[in-house]
Amino acid sequence: MRVFVSYARQDANAVEGIKQAVEGIGHDIWFDRELKGGQQWWDTILEQIRSCDAFVFALSPNSAKSKACRLELMYAIGTQRALLPVMVGTVDARLFHEGLANYQNTDFRNASIASTLALVNALNRLPKAGPLPDPLPVAPPVPITYLDEFTIKLEAESLPLKEQRSMVAALGAYLDDEDDRPVALELLRQLRKRPDVIEAVAREIDRLTGAAPRPAEAPMHRAPVERSPVEVRTSQPGPSLQQPARAGTPPKTYRFTAPSVDIYTLAQRLENWLTSEQLQTQVLNDGATVLVQAQSAEKWKKWIGASVAFTISMRMEGFELVVEMGQAQWKDKAAAAAVGLFVAWPALIPAAFGAARQKALPEKALRLIERSLAEANTLSPSAG
Repeated sequence: MRVFVSYARQDANAVEGIKQAVEGIGHDIWFDRELKGGQQWWDTILEQIRSCDAFVFALSPNSAKSKACRLELMYAIGTQRALLPVMVGTVDARLFHEGLANYQNTDFRNASIASTLALVNALNRLPKAGPLPDPLPVAPPVPITYLDEFTIKLEAESLPLKEQRSMVAALGAYLDDEDDRPVALELLRQLRKRPDVIEAVAREIDRLTGAAPRPAEAPMHRAPVERSPVEVRTSQPGPSLQQPARAGTPPKTYRFTAPSVDIYTLAQRLENWLTSEQLQTQVLNDGATVLVQAQSAEKWKKWIGASVAFTISMRMEGFELVVEMGQAQWKDKAAAAAVGLFVAWPALIPAAFGAARQKALPEKALRLIERSLAEANTLSPSAG
């Protein structure tokens, strides 16, 4: 029997115990032991999944956060491999693919004679893997763990400003993934060490990596006047967003070159996230602008005198996605979505919402938008 083991690298010690048990009964085992990189290596992994007789998936909090593990699991299910979930860490199996609900987990959290016997018996009871489906499921994209395109760019003799900013935006989107984060951080640090890194890019890398800024005496390139891939600027809202004169911080505008973005899917993802933050949410659409709003129920009214919400406005201008974030009145769904929208962030922050939380929402929303565009391969620098 050919056995493929999918696991998070943090669980390597537990997987070694699985390896010994599988080889001890005469089966062949294959798992990713090295980080070679590149599409070719990822293709090898997918080929090993297709050719295996049993797909062992190591369940743990680490694999629950691993994009590579999730992709391997989905592909194994799609290719109809015989599947054996093995618990190597305490985790709810429902965090993984819904198809796992049909399988009995084997507990291998504490390696022992009893757990080894249970694993061997579970393997022996697995049904024989059937033929591969025709057609095969679409091969999942290579995760960053196996990508070498960033390394190739980093080794280039020169790296233009647009490339630097594009790399930072793309790598930043991978920092929330447990499996991708170490690689993304290392690549960001390598970019930071380049002598031609622009000052603004270096500051953003320092923010993402939590590193101390480069000493002031070290020379740093300054960027020519050029639009960034994610341009953050304080501005007047678009033509349909009339901003009342009021003390406070005005809303901010962000521009992305994203010609193929599905603005409605993006709005739904933002709404789902805000709902998970225990906020009341709604999505409005007037045909040109999509609004996503979130508020903390009735307590806001006591402080501001109106129902005020954290608001994200999105619209397309040619190939550009224009995103505006700020505070606006909670809109009646019967009203036009973008008329009389933003008010300034007040100096007095509602205690019901919390200063830290109010400050964090726009940054979290921006990260989610950047990540969504990067995952969809739509994020690219705006034209200068």
